[in-house]
Formats: sequence, C-alpha cells, structure tokens
Amino acid sequence: LGIGTVFKDQLVPLLMKVVVAEHFDVLHPGHLYFLEEAAELGDLYVIIARDCNIDKKKKMIFSEKERLKMIQSLKPVKEAILGDRNDFFKPIEEISPDYI
Repeated sequence: LGIGTVFKDQLVPLLMKVVVAEHFDVLHPGHLYFLEEAAELGDLYVIIARDCNIDKKKKMIFSEKERLKMIQSLKPVKEAILGDRNDFFKPIEEISPDYI
C-alpha cells in the first residue's frame, strides 16, 4: 500500500477503501463520529446489517431500507449497501477493502 503516486510532478494520495459494518439503528452522534474518523482513512463503504441477520431479541426501530437510506445520505459515506442474507463476508470480499 502506497501513500501516493506522482502525477505531473505532484504527489497525489492514493485513497484506500475502508469498510465498516453495523446495523445503525437509531443513528446517533457516536455513529457520525465513527464514520467521519473511518472516512479519514479513505473511501468509506458501509455495510448495513440485514433485518434477518439481527438477533431477534433486539427490537429494531427502523427497517433495513430506512437504515440504508439514512447512511447513504451522510457526507462521509462513499457507498452504503445492505449486507448479504447468508454470508457476512461476501460484500467485504466484493469491495476488497484496505481497512475493515
């Protein structure tokens, strides 16, 4: 992993891919701080947990589609997607991040 590349005699930073995964139900300032800090490392990709993959003991307030829409609207987030229903690692492998 490099810190940059030379382009027309200037050092241009290489953006790393950063992935975070969470359910993000009831978005709060701690989540925003976490996402802003993660985005400082590179392009931020967020994987939202599917409703079917969340412990049924935890009562969710927002649906997976609502949570996805909220996260997609945040400035630090390059892309937000719903996780895979069967394989937690599948979207991580598809994104191929530098940081998790």
